[in-house]
Amino acid sequence: MIYIEKEIDILSFLQKQGIINLDDVHKCMRKEEISKILQEHHYDIWQGKNERWYSHLPDKTQKSGRRKIVKSSKESLEKAIVKYYEEEKDQIELVTLRIIFPKWIQSRGLEVNCVGTARRNFYDWKRYYLNDPIIDIPMEKLTVQKLKDWAHKKIEDNSMTKRRYYNMAIIIKQCYEFAKDSELINHNIWADVKINTKKFERESKKENVTQIYFYDEQYKIVEYALSLFSKEPKNISALTIPLLFLTGMRIGEVVALKYEDIKDDFITVRQSESTVYKLDNDGNFIFSGQEVVDHAKTQAGERNIPYTKGAKQIISMVQESSNIYKYYDDGYVFCPRSQRVKAGTIDKKLYRYCDAVGMPKKSAHKIRKTYISKLINDGRLDIDTICRVAGHVDLKTTFDSYCFGLEEKEIIHDKFEMILDNKQCNQV
Repeated sequence: MIYIEKEIDILSFLQKQGIINLDDVHKCMRKEEISKILQEHHYDIWQGKNERWYSHLPDKTQKSGRRKIVKSSKESLEKAIVKYYEEEKDQIELVTLRIIFPKWIQSRGLEVNCVGTARRNFYDWKRYYLNDPIIDIPMEKLTVQKLKDWAHKKIEDNSMTKRRYYNMAIIIKQCYEFAKDSELINHNIWADVKINTKKFERESKKENVTQIYFYDEQYKIVEYALSLFSKEPKNISALTIPLLFLTGMRIGEVVALKYEDIKDDFITVRQSESTVYKLDNDGNFIFSGQEVVDHAKTQAGERNIPYTKGAKQIISMVQESSNIYKYYDDGYVFCPRSQRVKAGTIDKKLYRYCDAVGMPKKSAHKIRKTYISKLINDGRLDIDTICRVAGHVDLKTTFDSYCFGLEEKEIIHDKFEMILDNKQCNQV
């Protein structure tokens, strides 16, 4: 006995035996498709007094969200309705991540306060998506399971921490949301994707040797900057370095500091230098210069930093030198040759200073981490005050990313020896 197992074999057998005609099958299927489309068409179909047939079709350009359609017969009206929905379906099937991303990144640039966020999204797109076949698959055809498998493979292949994954995944998440809000797709499938968070790599805290300036390094850098200013008082930008150590300001905030921001015992941080990028039509970021923006970097907004004696001394030196050499640029504190100094210039200067004193290169942001770590380690200030002075919106940021020991390993080891130096134990 011969068994016919596959459906295709059954159809082939029935056709050969003359039991069914495939053309008739196709016609029946087509008739059922048309019937389904007309059933889902939620506008009335009616015949007017002039014997013409009427209905409506969706139209986003109209205030009512619809437009009237008129045909001489019911059959031709139904054909037009079916044609409209099938063409709309074809358009939806053409929507891919490759098509949506440039549109989304343009919108993203308008949405976020910091253009650096959108720029990071752009580089994550190039790193994780650009050469991935998924970006050319119609978004409506991707299933929850396929997307879940894709996400888990990304985590595994790239050894992703929780933070890195969410930075990567925000692109596909918001591209789906953008496409749905723009009515380019019918369903946001990504909303149903749940991933196994146990697959994330553990995010270990970075070694303090790379994140802060040790006490001896602080002394060397500050002394070197002061010596350069002493030799050449025109070099007022050298004094940004000791001021950074005394205030913990971001480098963009220091170069945007004005004399009017300094009052009595506080420095008010209310503006910062921001790098300007322009988006081209392909979603690429093109460098366009720097500008001072009238808001601080984070949601913490304006903040007051204690204006200590050391900071007052530095500002006094800058002011005195600026008066002698007649430096002035719209009230900015640091304006050598009457032009506001740029943040990039200070970072490059700091790297040269590191080389000059024989220590590893560390950025101005590491000075900020040193300042905050010093306040925490001292123990005389409550953490809420430190958080506000730092301009952080939550304590977690302060503790997780800005709290480091300021002593080198050898000194820490010696302290352990002293603390645990028990005579009774030594007799053993």
